[in-house]
Amino acid sequence: MFATKLRCLRCGKEYPLLIKYNCSKCKGILDVEYDYEAMKKKEIGSHLSIRKDKGMWKFRDFLPIRNKESIVTLREGDTPLFRCERLGALMNLRNFYLKDETRNPTGSFKDRPVSCAISKAKEEGKNTVITSSSGNAGVAVASYAAKAAMKAVILVPSTTPRNKLLSILCSGGILIKIKGTTSDCFNLTAELSRKYEWANLTSTFLNPFATEGDKTIAYELYLELGGAPDWIVVPIG
Repeated sequence: MFATKLRCLRCGKEYPLLIKYNCSKCKGILDVEYDYEAMKKKEIGSHLSIRKDKGMWKFRDFLPIRNKESIVTLREGDTPLFRCERLGALMNLRNFYLKDETRNPTGSFKDRPVSCAISKAKEEGKNTVITSSSGNAGVAVASYAAKAAMKAVILVPSTTPRNKLLSILCSGGILIKIKGTTSDCFNLTAELSRKYEWANLTSTFLNPFATEGDKTIAYELYLELGGAPDWIVVPIG
Protein backbone atom coordinates (compact mmCIF):
# COMPACT_ATOMS: atom_id res chain seq x y z
CA MET A 1 0.00 0.00 0.00
CA PHE A 2 1.36 3.41 -0.99
CA ALA A 3 -1.13 5.60 0.92
CA THR A 4 0.60 7.50 3.72
CA LYS A 5 -1.67 10.19 5.24
CA LEU A 6 -4.56 12.61 4.84
CA ARG A 7 -3.91 16.21 3.81
CA CYS A 8 -6.24 19.21 3.82
CA LEU A 9 -6.66 20.62 0.32
CA ARG A 10 -7.15 24.14 1.72
CA CYS A 11 -4.49 24.67 4.39
CA GLY A 12 -2.23 21.64 3.93
CA LYS A 13 -2.55 20.29 7.49
CA GLU A 14 -1.76 16.57 7.65
CA TYR A 15 -3.51 13.78 9.56
CA PRO A 16 -3.02 10.03 10.11
CA LEU A 17 -4.64 7.67 7.61
CA LEU A 18 -7.79 7.18 9.70
CA ILE A 19 -11.46 8.00 9.12
CA LYS A 20 -11.87 11.77 9.36
CA TYR A 21 -14.30 13.98 7.47
CA ASN A 22 -12.78 17.47 7.38
CA CYS A 23 -9.85 19.52 8.57
CA SER A 24 -9.93 20.39 12.28
CA LYS A 25 -8.12 23.66 11.55
CA CYS A 26 -10.06 25.14 8.62
CA LYS A 27 -12.89 22.63 7.89
CA GLY A 28 -11.38 22.01 4.46
CA ILE A 29 -11.74 18.86 2.35
CA LEU A 30 -9.31 16.04 3.12
CA ASP A 31 -7.48 14.07 0.45
CA VAL A 32 -5.49 10.83 0.66
CA GLU A 33 -1.77 11.34 0.05
CA TYR A 34 0.49 8.69 -1.48
CA ASP A 35 4.19 8.01 -1.78
CA TYR A 36 4.22 8.96 -5.44
CA GLU A 37 7.95 8.42 -5.86
CA ALA A 38 7.55 4.79 -4.79
CA MET A 39 4.50 4.42 -7.05
CA LYS A 40 6.51 5.60 -10.06
CA LYS A 41 8.81 2.62 -9.62
CA LYS A 42 5.93 0.15 -9.90
CA GLU A 43 4.42 -0.05 -13.38
CA ILE A 44 0.66 -0.54 -13.03
CA GLY A 45 0.26 -2.88 -16.00
CA SER A 46 3.13 -5.26 -15.22
CA HIS A 47 2.28 -5.21 -11.52
CA LEU A 48 -1.29 -6.32 -12.23
CA SER A 49 -0.21 -9.18 -14.48
CA ILE A 50 0.34 -11.32 -11.37
CA ARG A 51 -2.93 -10.29 -9.71
CA LYS A 52 -5.78 -12.77 -9.51
CA ASP A 53 -8.21 -10.23 -8.06
CA LYS A 54 -11.29 -9.35 -10.07
CA GLY A 55 -12.72 -5.86 -10.38
CA MET A 56 -11.29 -2.67 -8.94
CA TRP A 57 -9.42 -4.37 -6.09
CA LYS A 58 -6.71 -5.57 -8.40
CA PHE A 59 -5.52 -1.99 -7.80
CA ARG A 60 -5.49 -2.50 -4.03
CA ASP A 61 -1.84 -1.46 -3.67
CA PHE A 62 -2.91 1.92 -5.03
CA LEU A 63 -5.85 2.25 -2.62
CA PRO A 64 -5.80 3.24 1.09
CA ILE A 65 -6.78 -0.10 2.66
CA ARG A 66 -3.97 -1.80 4.55
CA ASN A 67 -5.46 -5.24 5.27
CA LYS A 68 -6.75 -7.40 2.43
CA GLU A 69 -9.10 -9.12 4.90
CA SER A 70 -10.93 -5.81 5.39
CA ILE A 71 -11.93 -5.48 1.74
CA VAL A 72 -15.70 -5.56 1.16
CA THR A 73 -16.41 -6.30 -2.48
CA LEU A 74 -19.22 -7.44 -4.76
CA ARG A 75 -16.88 -7.56 -7.79
CA GLU A 76 -17.36 -3.90 -8.70
CA GLY A 77 -15.20 -2.50 -11.47
CA ASP A 78 -13.89 -3.99 -14.71
CA THR A 79 -16.87 -2.39 -16.44
CA PRO A 80 -16.87 -2.61 -20.25
CA LEU A 81 -15.48 0.13 -22.46
CA PHE A 82 -17.32 0.44 -25.77
CA ARG A 83 -16.01 2.12 -28.89
CA CYS A 84 -18.98 4.03 -30.35
CA GLU A 85 -18.11 4.60 -34.00
CA ARG A 86 -21.42 5.99 -35.27
CA LEU A 87 -21.94 8.26 -32.27
CA GLY A 88 -18.35 9.44 -32.57
CA ALA A 89 -18.84 10.20 -36.26
CA LEU A 90 -21.65 12.62 -35.39
CA MET A 91 -19.10 14.63 -33.39
CA ASN A 92 -16.26 14.12 -35.87
CA LEU A 93 -14.38 11.91 -33.40
CA ARG A 94 -12.60 8.79 -34.65
CA ASN A 95 -11.99 7.25 -31.22
CA PHE A 96 -15.00 7.83 -29.01
CA TYR A 97 -15.61 5.43 -26.10
CA LEU A 98 -18.24 4.98 -23.41
CA LYS A 99 -17.45 3.38 -20.04
CA ASP A 100 -20.60 1.55 -18.91
CA GLU A 101 -20.76 1.92 -15.13
CA THR A 102 -24.30 0.53 -15.03
CA ARG A 103 -22.64 -2.92 -15.15
CA ASN A 104 -21.54 -2.55 -11.52
CA PRO A 105 -23.32 -4.83 -9.00
CA THR A 106 -25.98 -2.32 -7.88
CA GLY A 107 -26.18 -0.55 -11.24
CA SER A 108 -24.10 2.59 -10.77
CA PHE A 109 -20.57 3.90 -10.30
CA LYS A 110 -21.38 4.44 -6.60
CA ASP A 111 -20.31 0.86 -5.92
CA ARG A 112 -16.67 1.88 -6.31
CA PRO A 113 -16.54 4.62 -3.63
CA VAL A 114 -18.80 2.66 -1.29
CA SER A 115 -16.62 -0.45 -1.55
CA CYS A 116 -13.53 1.56 -0.63
CA ALA A 117 -15.18 3.55 2.18
CA ILE A 118 -16.90 0.59 3.83
CA SER A 119 -13.66 -1.41 3.64
CA LYS A 120 -11.96 1.37 5.61
CA ALA A 121 -14.84 1.35 8.10
CA LYS A 122 -14.43 -2.41 8.55
CA GLU A 123 -10.67 -2.00 8.96
CA GLU A 124 -11.31 0.42 11.83
CA GLY A 125 -13.79 -1.90 13.52
CA LYS A 126 -17.02 -0.05 12.73
CA ASN A 127 -20.25 -2.08 12.74
CA THR A 128 -22.70 0.60 11.56
CA VAL A 129 -22.47 2.86 8.51
CA ILE A 130 -24.62 5.80 7.49
CA THR A 131 -25.08 7.88 4.35
CA SER A 132 -27.28 10.56 2.86
CA SER A 133 -28.47 9.79 -0.64
CA SER A 134 -30.97 10.60 -3.35
CA GLY A 135 -30.94 6.99 -4.53
CA ASN A 136 -27.93 5.21 -6.00
CA ALA A 137 -25.51 5.69 -3.10
CA GLY A 138 -28.13 4.47 -0.64
CA VAL A 139 -28.67 1.29 -2.63
CA ALA A 140 -24.92 0.69 -2.77
CA VAL A 141 -24.37 1.31 0.96
CA ALA A 142 -27.24 -1.01 1.93
CA SER A 143 -25.95 -3.76 -0.37
CA TYR A 144 -22.31 -3.56 0.71
CA ALA A 145 -23.27 -3.33 4.38
CA ALA A 146 -25.25 -6.55 3.94
CA LYS A 147 -22.15 -8.17 2.44
CA ALA A 148 -20.06 -6.99 5.42
CA ALA A 149 -22.71 -7.95 8.02
CA MET A 150 -22.96 -4.31 9.10
CA LYS A 151 -25.98 -2.16 9.86
CA ALA A 152 -26.70 0.53 7.28
CA VAL A 153 -28.70 3.69 8.01
CA ILE A 154 -29.79 5.51 4.86
CA LEU A 155 -31.25 9.04 4.93
CA VAL A 156 -33.11 10.09 1.78
CA PRO A 157 -35.32 13.03 0.81
CA SER A 158 -39.01 12.22 0.50
CA THR A 159 -38.79 12.76 -3.28
CA THR A 160 -36.51 9.73 -3.77
CA PRO A 161 -37.89 7.35 -6.47
CA ARG A 162 -39.83 4.38 -5.10
CA ASN A 163 -37.68 1.80 -6.89
CA LYS A 164 -34.59 3.11 -5.07
CA LEU A 165 -36.39 2.91 -1.72
CA LEU A 166 -37.40 -0.69 -2.39
CA SER A 167 -33.84 -1.64 -3.33
CA ILE A 168 -32.51 -0.15 -0.09
CA LEU A 169 -35.10 -2.01 1.98
CA CYS A 170 -34.56 -5.30 0.14
CA SER A 171 -30.87 -5.11 1.01
CA GLY A 172 -31.66 -4.68 4.70
CA GLY A 173 -30.97 -0.95 4.98
CA ILE A 174 -32.61 1.11 7.74
CA LEU A 175 -34.41 3.72 5.66
CA ILE A 176 -35.22 7.19 7.02
CA LYS A 177 -37.19 9.52 4.74
CA ILE A 178 -36.66 13.22 5.41
CA LYS A 179 -39.18 15.94 4.58
CA GLY A 180 -36.57 18.24 3.17
CA THR A 181 -33.76 18.57 0.65
CA THR A 182 -30.68 16.49 -0.03
CA SER A 183 -28.74 19.11 1.96
CA ASP A 184 -31.00 18.50 4.96
CA CYS A 185 -30.21 14.77 4.72
CA PHE A 186 -26.50 15.56 4.42
CA ASN A 187 -26.47 17.69 7.57
CA LEU A 188 -28.52 15.25 9.66
CA THR A 189 -26.34 12.35 8.53
CA ALA A 190 -23.24 14.19 9.72
CA GLU A 191 -24.91 14.91 13.07
CA LEU A 192 -25.93 11.27 13.61
CA SER A 193 -22.49 10.06 12.58
CA ARG A 194 -20.85 12.27 15.21
CA LYS A 195 -23.36 11.39 17.93
CA TYR A 196 -23.25 7.60 17.53
CA GLU A 197 -19.75 7.26 16.02
CA TRP A 198 -21.10 5.59 12.90
CA ALA A 199 -18.93 5.62 9.79
CA ASN A 200 -20.30 8.23 7.39
CA LEU A 201 -19.89 6.92 3.84
CA THR A 202 -21.20 10.06 2.14
CA SER A 203 -18.66 10.80 -0.57
CA THR A 204 -19.64 14.35 -1.60
CA PHE A 205 -16.99 16.65 -0.06
CA LEU A 206 -16.82 14.42 3.01
CA ASN A 207 -15.40 10.89 3.20
CA PRO A 208 -11.89 10.96 1.65
CA PHE A 209 -11.75 7.17 1.36
CA ALA A 210 -14.92 7.02 -0.71
CA THR A 211 -13.57 9.27 -3.44
CA GLU A 212 -10.49 7.04 -3.73
CA GLY A 213 -12.68 4.29 -5.18
CA ASP A 214 -13.77 6.54 -8.04
CA LYS A 215 -10.27 6.89 -9.44
CA THR A 216 -10.09 3.20 -10.32
CA ILE A 217 -12.11 4.12 -13.41
CA ALA A 218 -9.06 6.07 -14.61
CA TYR A 219 -6.76 3.12 -13.91
CA GLU A 220 -9.00 0.85 -15.97
CA LEU A 221 -9.13 3.35 -18.84
CA TYR A 222 -5.33 3.55 -18.87
CA LEU A 223 -4.99 -0.22 -19.15
CA GLU A 224 -7.81 -0.67 -21.66
CA LEU A 225 -6.60 2.09 -23.99
CA GLY A 226 -2.90 1.42 -23.55
CA GLY A 227 -2.34 4.93 -22.21
CA ALA A 228 -4.13 8.03 -21.02
CA PRO A 229 -6.99 9.35 -23.19
CA ASP A 230 -6.87 12.89 -24.56
CA TRP A 231 -10.18 13.84 -22.94
CA ILE A 232 -12.50 12.41 -20.29
CA VAL A 233 -16.08 13.69 -20.03
CA VAL A 234 -17.89 13.02 -16.75
CA PRO A 235 -21.64 13.65 -16.32
CA ILE A 236 -22.58 15.12 -12.94
CA GLY A 237 -25.82 15.92 -11.17
